[in-house]
Amino acid sequence: MRRHLSIFLFVTAALAHAQEAPEPALQFEIREGGHTNYFRQSPETAYHLRVTAPDNPRVIVALPAGNAGAALAFDPSFAENAGLTWKIAESPRSWQGPGGVRGAEAWLEADRGSITISGILLDNMRLLRTSAYRDYPERVAERRELARRLGLPADGWAEARVTNGESWIAFDRATLNGENRFAGRLAFDGAVRIQPQGDGTIKVTRMDGRPVRMRLQAGADYAPLTPFPIRQLLSPEAAKLYQDAQGRSDAESRRLVEAVNALRFLSYREKFLAGSHRFNTYFGRDTMITTLLAGDILTSQAREAALGSVLDRLSPTGVVAHEEDIGAQAERRRVNDVLANSRKLPANPQEAIFDYKMVDGDFILPLLARQYLMDPRLTVAEREAFLSRRSPQGASYRELLGRNFERIVIDAVPYAKALRELTARHPGVSPETRPEFRALTKHLIPFKEGTVGDWRDSVEGNGLGKYSGGVNAHLVPLGLEATAELAAVLGPGERARLEARLREAGFHGGLEDLAAAWKGARGHFEVRLSAEETRARLDRFLADAGPEAGAYHERALAKVDLSKGVAFEALALDAGGRPIPVVASDVALDLLFGNPAPAELRAALRTLRTPFPAGLDTPVGTVVANPAFSDRPGDVRMFDRRAYHGQVVWGWQESLKVLGLARQIERLGTVRTAEARELRAEAMELLERSIRARRSAGELANSELWTFDIGRRGMEAAAYRAGPSARSESNPVQLWSALAPAERLALRRLRASATEEAVGAGQFAAAYLVHGAIKAVETRDSARMKEAARQVGTLQFWAGVGTFTAASHASRWILLRLGVSGLWRSALPLAAGMAAVQLLSGRFSGEDVAAGTVSFLAAGAAVDLAARMMWGGRTGWILGVAKLAATLYGAEKLDGVRERIEGLVR
Repeated sequence: MRRHLSIFLFVTAALAHAQEAPEPALQFEIREGGHTNYFRQSPETAYHLRVTAPDNPRVIVALPAGNAGAALAFDPSFAENAGLTWKIAESPRSWQGPGGVRGAEAWLEADRGSITISGILLDNMRLLRTSAYRDYPERVAERRELARRLGLPADGWAEARVTNGESWIAFDRATLNGENRFAGRLAFDGAVRIQPQGDGTIKVTRMDGRPVRMRLQAGADYAPLTPFPIRQLLSPEAAKLYQDAQGRSDAESRRLVEAVNALRFLSYREKFLAGSHRFNTYFGRDTMITTLLAGDILTSQAREAALGSVLDRLSPTGVVAHEEDIGAQAERRRVNDVLANSRKLPANPQEAIFDYKMVDGDFILPLLARQYLMDPRLTVAEREAFLSRRSPQGASYRELLGRNFERIVIDAVPYAKALRELTARHPGVSPETRPEFRALTKHLIPFKEGTVGDWRDSVEGNGLGKYSGGVNAHLVPLGLEATAELAAVLGPGERARLEARLREAGFHGGLEDLAAAWKGARGHFEVRLSAEETRARLDRFLADAGPEAGAYHERALAKVDLSKGVAFEALALDAGGRPIPVVASDVALDLLFGNPAPAELRAALRTLRTPFPAGLDTPVGTVVANPAFSDRPGDVRMFDRRAYHGQVVWGWQESLKVLGLARQIERLGTVRTAEARELRAEAMELLERSIRARRSAGELANSELWTFDIGRRGMEAAAYRAGPSARSESNPVQLWSALAPAERLALRRLRASATEEAVGAGQFAAAYLVHGAIKAVETRDSARMKEAARQVGTLQFWAGVGTFTAASHASRWILLRLGVSGLWRSALPLAAGMAAVQLLSGRFSGEDVAAGTVSFLAAGAAVDLAARMMWGGRTGWILGVAKLAATLYGAEKLDGVRERIEGLVR
């Protein structure tokens, strides 16, 4: 007995140890736009090694810890570097140097025997990303000036200290207070000549004329972040998708694996990183949007960490932090503050500095809080524990959410109040028709600093405007609606408190009234052009596009009816409240987060599905801005396909569109009107085009953004790249672009009809046994249960299940291609499956098929209703079993009723 107990304890301990064993390091490679990117993540270190294309050759080691990095620059203006190509000769590995420095080690090989290193830069990635390194001498000058004022040595802090021997170059740099250190080394293969130049550059020549080959080691000593184990990051369903896709070679599976790898690399318990290599730090908006769009692919733990990271960085007045400057970037900002204002340098110049200049994040936070706090899977105790948690500043999460809600509610009062007053002065008249309506724009939510404040994140991206359409026409009403739903969750007195604040501010109404008033803001952004003006503006755009592109766009326009002109929602308003006539993609926000009225949905679909340049749709995705209808000088150039927020496709906007369309298609499927069926068909068509467009993006499909080229083969996706003079480039991994599994699951749910939900073989068997158990209880006859179990074991039973499944799925596929929707889309596959089973058995009855179809639909609707009332939503596999068991039972009862009726007739 004791021996058996020892064996049991040993096996149990071994199993427990196996379950707790650390996951293997995450490592993967991405090639996009001529750049090679290698990623590795483990609890000890994480890094991104990037070797860029020949037009701006660099080798970068980006580190999530401290947002630190090292960059070797090879200025292409040097003859030795023109067209320089580097390749990674051997798989990189983690490297640990002296003093706790952690980073990457890799062998690199050039395509030539002589190179010039124009810069060795060790700093925060904020100062090294894109071509910001070209301004780096200015950063060095700032640090040298501060060192002079403080009487400190500048060497090894103002810039990297570089030394060399016969075949190696070493470099290191410390932060101002010596708290952190960067270091690295280049070791060259074979005999080389290393020639430091007087301008700080270094020429390296291989003596035998063979290509330069070097081992790079580079890193920093910032404390590593804590990655999520995959089981704590991904839901079981998403994890299975990932696991299954890893063994496949098709493009869709590769994209899904790459997306999950990107999500894993950017996700840590402390925070989610916006993207690598340029944004290896916290961005509030990116964290919130990713979590909202990710939906069920993230575990509750991961969503809790995301929401908590936002609340931990909330300002005392409830403003969401957009970005954090940490490490050497925070130090640089404080150095500039000392130089400009003669202030004293703080004891910890690297302490995080938060940026609160954005306006959209304040209205996104309620959407994220609603997603997490109102999830029916979250218990009351778990919700209360989260709300009671305290941030590093000492306030509870309940208090912090209350501050955010109060802030956005009060910010929303001036416009809602002014619109109400205008409506009261002219009862029965639409406010948009009154000349005073434009004057209300001064009460909209403006940008705080210049014209940066929403996800477009640039002066040019918002057309030099003051009031964002994405914020005012969409996020404000959506955020207020979420606040109204959430108020009671924070406590019994929260709604009363917020509505009291509304009355104090002069708005007499509830939270729902405030949200409803803001829906009127959309009218300020409406642009309408006559047919003549539409054609004139398009002709100007086509002439500016050049002969080849102009001809291509003209062919696309031939498919669009412009006889009545166009109407669209403007990107933004200028300081005078006038619409900036650039078509924007923000209408997709309502598809995923709202419940648009038919007219609003039709307008959004029209914008998204009309071919560019009359709309936003292209064969490579939805461009986020279209200036073709603008009459403002400079807009076509400001929003061209080389502009960061111009005629380019953003990965997260593609996901927003796909997920939003799937949601609206499901929503419209419950509405039994001709208009709903028509809108659903339009949404289905756009969804299928969107899926094809994402596939056409190829290796770029998970990138931050991509652009297009137009040639003899038409329009093709192209990398958004940064040449020597560019200010921005695309991240190969971006948090809010890593949503392929969320799209896959949404499409899978969309394709699942009532038939597909209940025809799984296991569900059939389980439902049949449940039915037998019900009858056994009802009749107190256990033989019925035994008979049900016996039949499940027969070949005839499984043949029927297979036939039903094949026929119903084939019917479903045909109906999908024909665009059939509504009740027929659910009923006909059921009828096809039942008819096939009857034909197989040689006993076909149209009456039985009809009765069985009706009973299934009725039972399914009843079980769905019960599930919503008891659990607030679907319960997946169990619900399918319950539906089918109810159907079997209902069909039996229906047959009995029919037999009695037939007896009476006879």
